[in-house]
Amino acid sequence: MSAIVIKDLSKKHRRENILDGLNLEVFEGEFFTLLGQEGAGKTLLARILMNFIKPNGGSASILQMDTRKESKEIKRFCSYVPQEVWIYGNLKPLAIFKKTLAAHGLKNQDEIQNLMDYFNLSNREKFQALSAQDRKKVAIINSLITKPNLLILDEPAKFLSPGMTEKLFKHLKYLQTSEDLTSFVLSDDLARAQIYSDRIGFLDRGQIRGIESMKNKENNDKILRILDHGFNIHAFEAIGTKKIYDDQDNLAFFYDGYLPSLTTVLHQERIQNYSLEDANLSEKLASLSSPSLKEAPQAPLKEEVAPAQVEGEEETQRVDPVEEARVVEDVFKLENKAKAPAPKKEDKDPFSKEDQAPLEEGPAEKTQVIDSLGQVEESPLSQPVSKEETQVFEKAPGVAPLDDPEEKEADK
Repeated sequence: MSAIVIKDLSKKHRRENILDGLNLEVFEGEFFTLLGQEGAGKTLLARILMNFIKPNGGSASILQMDTRKESKEIKRFCSYVPQEVWIYGNLKPLAIFKKTLAAHGLKNQDEIQNLMDYFNLSNREKFQALSAQDRKKVAIINSLITKPNLLILDEPAKFLSPGMTEKLFKHLKYLQTSEDLTSFVLSDDLARAQIYSDRIGFLDRGQIRGIESMKNKENNDKILRILDHGFNIHAFEAIGTKKIYDDQDNLAFFYDGYLPSLTTVLHQERIQNYSLEDANLSEKLASLSSPSLKEAPQAPLKEEVAPAQVEGEEETQRVDPVEEARVVEDVFKLENKAKAPAPKKEDKDPFSKEDQAPLEEGPAEKTQVIDSLGQVEESPLSQPVSKEETQVFEKAPGVAPLDDPEEKEADK
């Protein structure tokens, strides 16, 4: 069953298409992160889902209910945590939570104290006197106390310390397992999304540019920068790297495949000066519009005539770098297990770790509605929303063989 279904959704702002025929499906019980850079329309999408803003076209449904026609019913099962919050400035957190429970016809307050203890939130100060981090904690707890089926979080890490952000995401994963909670996170944090998400969608220029499942992903996305000159670019494209230009307009390679395959090609090409780092969101988005050699349509290559084979001479078979890397890895394991003596110098494995160069691993808009308590007031479309606007609650908590250069020279 689908928790969220979005079809051909569009929204204009000052004649600009912020959302342009967006299509997306989020399944029940999954942790889905939608990544996009600032201004991509993440907050706008969240507001449309909560029926605070009307789209120009398309449709959206939550738990098989239309977000426009059945908004009130949706808010009984769906919670929303915006980037910035403003809740009854003259009330203390505990009073806010009790008011939320009353609005939903709930009386059990045990979960309130448990969550306040977990997120280290005190009840001593009124909301207006709280720090930005504590206000965010209030919004998070207020969205969880009614035990929603779906939780929508817009930039949840904003205002939270890294440690508190980790606590939040770990708790969301716990609730996914224990209560089948569906989490829909809108963020720009690629690294954290790859750690916690089941699937990741990429929002760019108003559309979903790609969706990845993290279940079988071998490693996080990497950026390879080569400082040597005169190397064979196609050798790297043949294993699935994609040429992109980084933030400083320097040529780089995006890679998300089997790392031993990459190190094998680096060794074969005798690359000495390079760096390998985790990719950021802008580099990831650039890779989505830069197909690899395997994926992109290629112009016909000039046919080369293979040299005549001398009688009695065996044909040399080239090995796929991916398969070669896996074979070498298995050989190492067998040798270590049998405790075989070290090979002679002339038989030294060309892919031994001693010959490999070491890898250098490197490293809003204000939303106006939080989702619970009181009557809903529709907020005007504005990005970002001005600081003067206040926050109102609604009833919801919210890898090709390589040519040997020496053979070519001999052919000439």
